[in-house]
Amino acid sequence: MFFFDLETVPDFTVPEDIRPLPKLGVLKDPEKIKKKEAEYANKGLIKDMSVDPTFNKIVCASFLLHDGTMDTIVDDEVAILKRFWELADHYPAVVGFNIFHFDLRTIRFRSLVNSVKPTCHISTRKYQNDPVCDLAMILCAWDMRNLKKLDFYLRRLGIPAKIADGSMVYEWYNEKKGGGLDKIAEYNREEVKSIKLLHERLTNYY
Repeated sequence: MFFFDLETVPDFTVPEDIRPLPKLGVLKDPEKIKKKEAEYANKGLIKDMSVDPTFNKIVCASFLLHDGTMDTIVDDEVAILKRFWELADHYPAVVGFNIFHFDLRTIRFRSLVNSVKPTCHISTRKYQNDPVCDLAMILCAWDMRNLKKLDFYLRRLGIPAKIADGSMVYEWYNEKKGGGLDKIAEYNREEVKSIKLLHERLTNYY
């Protein structure tokens, strides 16, 4: 098996007319609508696009093998996608946190966008832990209403980890010349290490 985790940012090559829009609710006043749209463009749009596989792009990924070998790739999406499919073709199981709803969906869609052909089929049927072992789905019993963040489970189970704030990834990405990519890589590596520790902790309990 192998463990993996992705970091994503908005893909601003997506045409503006099909990007996400702010939820205006019952607002009708043109000035208030304009203000809401401006606020969304500065913050909400970045978050919404980053977490949506149809609007994001992969800027970093770490792949951790069961023997402790780790491979981190930064700012080369095609290389990340090819490495994932290479490992998926070689190893019978993949482990991650919320990969069912996010990481695998992102891998598939970005492979489509970049014309990177999958090397194998990965079954993503619900309510199974093989070949896809999603620790998030195990812990929330496949009910997203019960899902908590990775940091919560690590702290609650006393697992030592260095998990930063994932919302910083976009800011770091914009600081590429100032060491931002190194920060993303370090954050990503620590996260995938934590996922492996969580998997070990859950073994024989779920």
